[in-house]
Amino acid sequence: MKHAANILTLCIGLLLLVGTTVADEVDEQEWKGAGWYTLIGPYLLEGPYPDMAACEKRLPSENHKADSYHCEYVSADDLIWKGPGWYVYNTFDADVYAGPYATKFACEKAISTEQLKHQPFSCEYVKAEEDL
Repeated sequence: MKHAANILTLCIGLLLLVGTTVADEVDEQEWKGAGWYTLIGPYLLEGPYPDMAACEKRLPSENHKADSYHCEYVSADDLIWKGPGWYVYNTFDADVYAGPYATKFACEKAISTEQLKHQPFSCEYVKAEEDL
């Protein structure tokens, strides 16, 4: 019985270690230059890849996971302040996802796309870069 408890403790420790390592990798992924990236929601996961086909090969094959993962071309222009306007705001992690849009209607239309409509997004007007 003591041997079984030791094995169970070892298994739990390994699961915690693997879970922490995977979570750290998602948190540490950062911009590495223009190219195709796998994303989960608005977060960079892996990349850059030279083309969309190479990126799509890295997407999970399981259908229940495939909905939240996608490939997207990310350039330097996607990561810099573009002036005041309506921005798509992720209410879950308090981060700007896309924008600016000239009107709130255009911003809300962007949220209504298939990819974003089931996520916790709202439209917020941003006046200055510090407000992002």
